[in-house]
Amino acid sequence: MKNLAALGLMKDQKNYFRINSTLNSITPKSLQLARTKALDNNLIPKSFFRDTSSSKPSDTIVAVLIGGPNEDCSHHTERMVHRLARLVDVQNCRVMITFSQRTADNTRKAIAKWQEQVQDESKLFVYDPMAPSTTLGSTTSQTQVSWPNAPGPKGVEGFLPDRNPYEAMLALADKIVVTADSVSMTNEALATGKPLYILGGELARGKLKVFHRYHTDLNMTRAFRPGRIPILPMQPTPTMSTTSSSTRSEAISSKSSQYNDTADPLSYPGDHPPWNTTLEGKGPEEAKRLAERLLIMRECRLAGKRVPGHIADATC
Repeated sequence: MKNLAALGLMKDQKNYFRINSTLNSITPKSLQLARTKALDNNLIPKSFFRDTSSSKPSDTIVAVLIGGPNEDCSHHTERMVHRLARLVDVQNCRVMITFSQRTADNTRKAIAKWQEQVQDESKLFVYDPMAPSTTLGSTTSQTQVSWPNAPGPKGVEGFLPDRNPYEAMLALADKIVVTADSVSMTNEALATGKPLYILGGELARGKLKVFHRYHTDLNMTRAFRPGRIPILPMQPTPTMSTTSSSTRSEAISSKSSQYNDTADPLSYPGDHPPWNTTLEGKGPEEAKRLAERLLIMRECRLAGKRVPGHIADATC
């Protein structure tokens, strides 16, 4: 490990494989199944489920995945909540938030305080898998139960697949925000092919900083910096084409909004290149390629043969 660290994070070595993302099971089919399950089991307020047959535009739905601080990334809770509040107060988004088992208590309390201020479940929904189980829309709490086959610490009930709306949030969201501490949630969000924003990336250090810089440079992610005023990307529409030039000028110069062809209301102001969605649904494919590569290498070593160069040097 010391020799590997000395050679750098991205240096190829014979004793490990470099892959483009953490292995995951996120596919369009899995997201659709999660959406259906969440609707049938009442895991998420029905206001977040759009009627796909309707042509009426809806507010942007944003899923926020909050992890917890670690040795390579700290959290600034006050700044986090302040930025998230802009989604509702300024950008007119509807927000779903889920915590992980590592989320700090002060973060949970700060989000809960903000939720009390909003007091609108159609605008802000928060799921805490570590909290005592509750029935959605009910104030009756139950005692937390330990389930031996469930993920999470001591197999808490909130992590059971039939009770956790995590993947359904990925399915329902138009855009996704992930705290910089979590590599796995970042890659699961990338697998959806939806716009992904990193919250608190400026606080990342070491390998996490390199990880996020890699994806940002490839236009797979953007920094989460929601605007202080509504930012409305200008789209050519029949209505605008029939509007007088003077009217358009007045709209563009309005102090209440900022127009830009490539603007992004959830990130830095100014122009942004197109999103790179090459990791969409690729988790199972990478797992299959990795398994095939391991099998060939094992067979070669058992037979005393040299591992083919295209297998030994390949990047999944």
